Amino acid sequence: MLKILFVDDEANVLDGLRRAMRSMREQWDMRFALSGADALVQLAQCPADVIVSDLRMPEFDGAELLKEVRRLHPGTIRFVLSGHAEPSTVLQAAATAHQYLAKPCDTGVLKAAISRAQVLKELLSDARIAALTGASETLPTMPAAYQRIVAYLQDGQSSIADVAAVVGEDFSVSTMLIKLANSAYFGSGQTIRTTERAVSFLGIDNVAALVLASGVFKQPLPTNPAAADVAELWRHSLQTASIARSLALHEKWSAARADDAFLAGMLHDLGHLVMMTAGTGEKIPIASDIDHGQVGAYLVGLWGFPDNLVEAIAFHHHPSRAGTHGVSLAALLHAADLLAHGNDQTGAAAIPGMDAECFGAPGMLERWQQWQACVRPAVPDAAAVR
Repeated sequence: MLKILFVDDEANVLDGLRRAMRSMREQWDMRFALSGADALVQLAQCPADVIVSDLRMPEFDGAELLKEVRRLHPGTIRFVLSGHAEPSTVLQAAATAHQYLAKPCDTGVLKAAISRAQVLKELLSDARIAALTGASETLPTMPAAYQRIVAYLQDGQSSIADVAAVVGEDFSVSTMLIKLANSAYFGSGQTIRTTERAVSFLGIDNVAALVLASGVFKQPLPTNPAAADVAELWRHSLQTASIARSLALHEKWSAARADDAFLAGMLHDLGHLVMMTAGTGEKIPIASDIDHGQVGAYLVGLWGFPDNLVEAIAFHHHPSRAGTHGVSLAALLHAADLLAHGNDQTGAAAIPGMDAECFGAPGMLERWQQWQACVRPAVPDAAAVR
């Protein structure tokens, strides 16, 4: 059974949750705490798979509670369920919560969010992945891009387009902005896929607070050798995203699906960044056999992105394992990743890293050759992609 701990300082709220979740008693082991301190005591006695906490609580607020849960129980999935809260408190929670749900929250939405966490734990069942993504405090941020963002935000005259252009060059910041813009807490009624729309929706002041707030983003430690690879990984992610969009348009996918392909390309190596970041924090040991695709997919799934995106990221090196056939998002992302790495041979057997089962299916090798021709004439410079 999935172990879930609900935390709120209002007894009537917890009573309401008990009633609303009665139908899940056969599947969930539910416990309830009236304070952050009580929650930590209960977790010490019996760790939970999921914690769902309010933000506004006296003495020990939700942001501090989730920070402690991340430190003491990194494998626990962390949700915020909160009504009105001070912006500073929300921004502190941004660094520790996997997903945000706003009060009043529809019972079906809450059940779906928690059930999704359960599915992710089963699909990506390696406990080391949960611990790794849970312990990671932040994604590495490129120092040069960070300084440019601060400079733009401090001049007082930047437009949304100006800020979005700079934010879009920084993988960590743009990922966090898109995550927050799509969260239920900020009330978005539609999926936001681009950095400029995220900046417009959140507002420049919130963007400034996100970038500058203490603890939301931290630079990798200088002694971490992996930090030197972040800039190159960012360039590769941008190029993969650009190629994935080109392939999607070549396949005459809708604009929304092409946006999904771009977003998948931007996030496909997120797991590498998580693993780099984890090495700078609590010194979580990272085994050589941990799949970075699954690490990234696990985190993207917790953020609430669509299943097709989670699947594509999880299997971007082995799309045949996703159980889908033909030109799926996973197959397209796999091809874009190979092309971004410069693999342009025409025979599937000769291409390092190609999923031969996927591209050995009828018509897929011909597709690969068409895709090569599609991107070969002018693959955009990654630095120019926004």
